[in-house]
Amino acid sequence: MAELHRRCFADSWDAQAMAGLLANPGTFGFLCVDGDDPLGLVLCRVAADECEILTISVVETARRKGNGARLLDAAQAKARKAFARHMFLEVGAANTAARSLYEDCGFTLAGRRGNYYRNADGKAEDALVLRLNL
Repeated sequence: MAELHRRCFADSWDAQAMAGLLANPGTFGFLCVDGDDPLGLVLCRVAADECEILTISVVETARRKGNGARLLDAAQAKARKAFARHMFLEVGAANTAARSLYEDCGFTLAGRRGNYYRNADGKAEDALVLRLNL
């Protein structure tokens, strides 16, 4: 999972960080694979009636092929079984491809965090908080 995350994000989580997250109560994840080739992952955490998407990523060659939507569908189904009523995530305001996926899956804007991320050039970028009623 850490290697897959590294392939998708400049500021990625290592294996120790992934293991630490998965050890927390209510945390779960799914992988999207093609044979032995991992294409994407989603990690989530359910607390009370909310599910937070901690990270979701799909390798560049597997994007725009429904893999992100499949990961979101699996996460939503698991969150519902855990009695979550809402799902939320943060996405960079400039990440139009991801925003389009989330909007197509029914997420709506719930808030904005100014200067939350740093892009590859070190410039600040706002994070949009998106929410979905389950």
